[in-house]
Amino acid sequence: MRIMFVTDSLNGGGIGKALRALAQGMRDAGQDVHIVTLSPPAAGRAPAIGIRTTVLGRAHMRHAIPALAQVIAADRPDVIYTAREYVFLATLLARRMGGPGRRAKVIHWVHTHIASERANAGPKKRVALALFGLFARWADHIVMPAPMAFGAVNVPISVIPNIVQVTTAQATAPHKGRLIVAAGRLTRQKNFELLIHAFRHLTTPDVTLTILGDGPLRDDLTNLAKGANIRFAGAIPDPIPYFRSADVVVSSSDWEGFGMTIAEALCLGTPVVATDCPVGPDDISKVATGLCLVPMGDARALARAIDDTLARPPVVGAAAFCAAFDSAAVTAQHLTLLNGLIDQPDK
Repeated sequence: MRIMFVTDSLNGGGIGKALRALAQGMRDAGQDVHIVTLSPPAAGRAPAIGIRTTVLGRAHMRHAIPALAQVIAADRPDVIYTAREYVFLATLLARRMGGPGRRAKVIHWVHTHIASERANAGPKKRVALALFGLFARWADHIVMPAPMAFGAVNVPISVIPNIVQVTTAQATAPHKGRLIVAAGRLTRQKNFELLIHAFRHLTTPDVTLTILGDGPLRDDLTNLAKGANIRFAGAIPDPIPYFRSADVVVSSSDWEGFGMTIAEALCLGTPVVATDCPVGPDDISKVATGLCLVPMGDARALARAIDDTLARPPVVGAAAFCAAFDSAAVTAQHLTLLNGLIDQPDK
């Protein structure tokens, strides 16, 4: 089967990681995999060897539509996965221009809680989400990693978890005291402001908070953290050594699409404290031990849960938990979906 993944970038956090993992799983299962992206992958974020990658070399997806159409026409994929809403819209148009590739099935792979994105989006993103709402019915299938409300679209929907891969990288250098680690883009979605306020309420002595990631709120968060034992480590290609070193990993998000940080930490046996946001954390808590959920927006509740976890670390059943997110198992679910999809009539 010829499978194409279209994305704006492989350099993001959870989306790029999930896409690379599924592409590798498909390739390992003997499929012909092709990734098409706007910009070249950064160091440490390139696809696995053996996966064809085409870089369109455009600044914006709308400018890349003719080039994408040429790639679709030349490659003639059986299935195209799209990873963001505006990428889905561009791919629909490119497919129509793609000549021999027009028969490809398009699967939109949802990676965020659409309702929360819409409520917090700027003008341009609101337009893209509105257009996505109008044209989503032209998808042949929608896949999401956790159950979420998606509105009234007459499109089949499947819930298939993301692949969770934890590298064999060693822990970071030994540290003094207790270590809390959080990871994600420094944006409103991740709500690191809440975590910084919670950190100031901790009663556990000699604690360090390390935040991995970069983004538009870095200066604001750095100013907010002044005087506290908080370190901003910047964008890290592989956060696994930090999760392995941590006494607890914290996710303070206002919304998620899955909760990759939570899943990776639990697979390493590191306990997690997370806000009970839509969507992902609650679903993970049903199959995991070592995850404590707290109400969104409550800094004192978050602080109490962190203190309790540091004082009485829970047992994390890492092996049993990780089995649900194994590459071969998750890839098999996707392939079952694809084998049924490609025999269906065109829309």
